[in-house]
Amino acid sequence: MKWAWAVLAAEAALTALDLAFGAGGLVATEERYNARAGVQLACGHVEALWELQYRTFCGGCSVDAWLGSWSFRALGPTVGAWKLVPAAWHLLTVAAAMALAGLAAGRRAAVLAGVVLIGAPSFWHELSLTGFSNHAQASGLVLSSAVVAAIALRARWAARVPLALTAGALMGAAVGYAWSSAYGLAALLGLAVLTHKRGGWLLPLGIPLGLWPSWAYHQAHPLALDHARDWWATTAIAPLPDLWRWLVTDVWTGGLWPGWPALSMGWWALVWALAGLAGWRKRSGAARFAPLALGALLAAYALRYELWDDTVALRSYDPFNLRYRAPLVPLLAVAASTAAGPWARRLLLGAALLGLGWRVAGWDASHDLGGDVYALDGRPDRTVPAGEPPQRNLRHLGRPQDIAAAQAFLASHDDCFEVCRADHEAELARRRALAERAEAGPGG
Repeated sequence: MKWAWAVLAAEAALTALDLAFGAGGLVATEERYNARAGVQLACGHVEALWELQYRTFCGGCSVDAWLGSWSFRALGPTVGAWKLVPAAWHLLTVAAAMALAGLAAGRRAAVLAGVVLIGAPSFWHELSLTGFSNHAQASGLVLSSAVVAAIALRARWAARVPLALTAGALMGAAVGYAWSSAYGLAALLGLAVLTHKRGGWLLPLGIPLGLWPSWAYHQAHPLALDHARDWWATTAIAPLPDLWRWLVTDVWTGGLWPGWPALSMGWWALVWALAGLAGWRKRSGAARFAPLALGALLAAYALRYELWDDTVALRSYDPFNLRYRAPLVPLLAVAASTAAGPWARRLLLGAALLGLGWRVAGWDASHDLGGDVYALDGRPDRTVPAGEPPQRNLRHLGRPQDIAAAQAFLASHDDCFEVCRADHEAELARRRALAERAEAGPGG
């Protein structure tokens, strides 16, 4: 057990170095929207939590903004304070993957899974530390649900019921965090069927509890509800050549590490081969989850082509265009680690050492983690209320009552961070400019 804790501690230290010297310390545009929402929440604008989402629905955006608000209150609105949020999700993913592998095949598998993730492809580490609040981060909830489910299936009935309900709630929360986590939901349902004699039928019962925040959001936002209905009802089968490109060709032409196509293909082929072996072995519920989840994720790629058909064929290293493939990495690490025999373990360790070497070699610049994460970019400030009757179109908030509402809002409270106040004032100026433009008329 001490070796597992040592591996997790090593990954925590490496993650800190990734933030300080690697690509993880950079702040992407979409990530900055979520951080901005977190700063506004830290300034006390909790009532605008859902309105601060920059997309029609992004449960993970609200969750991470709320988590970030606590970090900002303690450390200020800095890049480093924000990066603690994706870093925490990343370490949860690694810890849950190790725990699941340990429950499936013992302590050696747990340590091996952690080592594999330490040396995992660069694209996964970069995406894990970029606060997009979606595919990579949601893996922590999916795998945590699987761990609790595996423990529940081994527990006495007195503990099995609450643990199973917790597992379902965590999976529901994962789907609410990012819809792409539906593969985990399918895997949990499959596990429930395979283990029904041991109480597996209890696992789905907690799912509605985890989905409740998502349900509440959609009840309050009809347009988001229409979008959700369309999203969940759509099916588009992927052409086989595109599916092959998605799973194989991109790995060679784009690479999972920058400039290392041979390492990328070698690592990819090894973990998939071992994951396939794990899928054939009939063992505990813990051992079954990763193969089930991989199968569900492959099915999702095949049946939801419209979700990734706009992703270009890779010609060079491009983590952003690999984002939908991020959930594969921890699942492959778990499955490969539980199926690995002596020779396979040596191969995995060798690949992990190469990956670790490339990870360290990428530390070529220091980042200002103490710099401001909140950038005034001219976007409307959604925390400032509209006048009555409410006008949802932010480009039409130049009415006298909208300007009066903004003035009253500014006069009614004090912000703990100057940048929040500056954004409110910029919103008032924006509304005044809209009013002036309306008064000038089309030719003004």
